Amino acid sequence: MKTKTILSALLVITCFLQIKAGDKELDPDTERMYWRFIKERLFDGQNAIASKFQKNIYINLITECSNDSVIVNDLIKVLKELIPDREIGFCRSIYDRPEINIAEELIFLGINKAPMFSNREFRSSKNINGNQIFYDGFKGIYQPEIYMQIIHIKLNDSVTFAERKRYIEFAVLRSLCTIKGRPKETYTFSPNAIFNGFDYEPYGTEFSEVDKFLIQKLYSEDFHEQFKKFLIEDNSRKYYRAFLYKDQFSSIKTLIAILITLLVIATSYKTILFRNYKHKFFNYIIIALLLGVTTVITFLVLQHVASIGVYRLSTNAILSGALLILYVTMASILYGVEHLFIRPGMSFNKKTLLKIIFFFTITSIPSIILRNTVSGFNTAMMINLITLGFVIALGRGFLLYIKEVGDSAIRRKDVELLKLEELKTKAEMQSLNAKVNPHFLYNSLNSIAGLAHSNPEKTEKMAVALSNLFKYNIDRTSKQYSTIYEEVEMVKAYLEIEKIRFTHRLNYSIHIDADLESIEIPRNLILPLVENAVKHGVSKIEEVGEIKLSVEKSDSGFFINVLDNGPDFPDGLVRGFGLKCVQDIIQLYYNGKAEFSWQNEPQKVVTIDVNSAI
Repeated sequence: MKTKTILSALLVITCFLQIKAGDKELDPDTERMYWRFIKERLFDGQNAIASKFQKNIYINLITECSNDSVIVNDLIKVLKELIPDREIGFCRSIYDRPEINIAEELIFLGINKAPMFSNREFRSSKNINGNQIFYDGFKGIYQPEIYMQIIHIKLNDSVTFAERKRYIEFAVLRSLCTIKGRPKETYTFSPNAIFNGFDYEPYGTEFSEVDKFLIQKLYSEDFHEQFKKFLIEDNSRKYYRAFLYKDQFSSIKTLIAILITLLVIATSYKTILFRNYKHKFFNYIIIALLLGVTTVITFLVLQHVASIGVYRLSTNAILSGALLILYVTMASILYGVEHLFIRPGMSFNKKTLLKIIFFFTITSIPSIILRNTVSGFNTAMMINLITLGFVIALGRGFLLYIKEVGDSAIRRKDVELLKLEELKTKAEMQSLNAKVNPHFLYNSLNSIAGLAHSNPEKTEKMAVALSNLFKYNIDRTSKQYSTIYEEVEMVKAYLEIEKIRFTHRLNYSIHIDADLESIEIPRNLILPLVENAVKHGVSKIEEVGEIKLSVEKSDSGFFINVLDNGPDFPDGLVRGFGLKCVQDIIQLYYNGKAEFSWQNEPQKVVTIDVNSAI
C-alpha cells in the first residue's frame, strides 16, 4: 500500500513539473514547429474543420485495478490545466449523472473489462505481447463534433505501470481529436509523441510537449484564429485560404480550367482545330501542341490562383516540357493507329466511333503505367485520369460531329455556288459573244460601203462572203464552245472578206497542228485577235500587210499566236474592245489556267497559252 502511495505521489509531481514546463513560453522556432505538427495531423487540406468534443468531457472507467484510477485521475488533472474552460472529470455511473449527455460528452474506458456496448464491431491496434486497444465511436471528418467514444484496453498480467500508463494515456488522448492528415505529406515529427503516427499504435509513445500543445490549442476558444495567424505568417494569406478551403478552391480551379479551355477553343477552332493541313500528320501534332500549351497555361494559372504548393521555375519548365513531349508522342501514336485502321471508304459514324475508341485507349495507357510504376499514384488517381480521358474522347467525337455538320453545309453551299457561277459564266459569255458579233459586223459593213462606188463586183463578193459568215455563226449561237477547227474556219471567212477590201495589201497564212483541231475552246476566242491585227495593224501601214495565225502544241497544252507587221503595241495594257473581250473570256472559262500576252520584239505577236490539264 505504501508503494502505491509513493508511486502516486511521484506521478503527481511528474505531471505538475510537466505542466509547469509546458507553461513556459516556447521559442518562435519550436512554436512554429508545433503548429506545423498540428497542421499535418488535424487537417487534410480539404476544409477548415478540426474535430473535437464540443462540450465537457467525462470518463466512465471500468476496471478492477486501482492503478488505472490513479493514472486516469492524474491524466484528468493534466487535461484540466490544458483545457481550463471545460469541465473534465470522472463519471462513475451514467445513472448518477443524468445531466451528462452520453452521446456528446462521455468516453467509456474499460481496462481488461469490456465497457458498455461490447457487442459493437471495434477497430483495434496491434497485439503486442498480449496488449491491445479496441476502440469505436464517431469522429467527424467533415464536421467538428466528436461524439461518444468507446475504448477497451486489454493488458497482460505482466505489464508494468509505465506501460499501463502509456496505453491509457494514448487511448484517451487519441479519442480527443481526429487524426486525418496525409502521412506522405508529413514532415514534422517529435520523438515518441502520441500524435506522431497516423496509425492507432501506442507502443513506444509518451505524453510529450507537442501532444500537450496540440490538445491545448485545439480546445482553446480562439483555435481557428491562432491557426489562421500561423498559416499566414508561416506562408501567406493565399496559402491559408487554399489550405483550409481546398473544396471551394477546387471549384474555382475547375471553373478557371473550363473558362481557359473554352477561350482557347473559341479563338482557335477555325484557325487550328478545324483547319485541314496539307500533311494530315500536322493536324494531330499541332492540336496536341495546342492542348499541351493550354494545359500548361491552365496549370500555371491555377498554381498562382489556388495552389498551396511551392514550385520553382525549373520545376515548371521540366513539367511543361515533359507534358508537351507526352502529348506529341500520344498524338503521333494516335495518327499512326488511325492511319492504319481507318479507311477513306468508311462511313462517318464508323470513323468517329473508331476515333473515340482509339483516343480513349491511348490516353488511358499512361495512367495504367503510372499506377503500376509510381508508388504515390493510386487507383483513384488512375480512375480519375481514365475518366477524364473518356470525357475528352467523347468531346473529340462531338467536335468531329460539329465539323462534319459544318463541312456538309459548306459542301452544299459550294455546289449551289458552283451552279450559280456556271450560270453566271454562261450568261457573261453569251453577253460577250453578242458584243463581238455586232462589232465585227460594224467593221465589215464599213468595208462594203467603201467599195460600193469603186468596185461593185468586189462589193457583191464581199456581201455574199459576209452573209455566209453570219449564216455559219448563227448556226452555233446556242453553243458556248467551238472546236479550234470551227473557229479557224470563221477566221478564214473573215480574212477573205478583208482581203477583198485590201486586195494586194493583205496576205495571210494559217497553220494548225492536226491533233488540235478537235479541241474545244470558247466561241469567238481567235477572231477578235485577227480582227485587231487587221484594224490596228495592217490598216495602219502602206506596204503589204502580213498576218499569220498558228495553233501549236506546247509542253503543257497549246499556243494560239497571231502575228502581224503593223505598228507596235502601245505601252501598258492593250486597249480595244475586241482584245478586252478575249481577256474576259479567258478569265471566265479557264479560271487562271490560261495566259494572255503580247510583245513587239523580236516580232509583234499576240499569244494565248492554254494549259491542257484543265
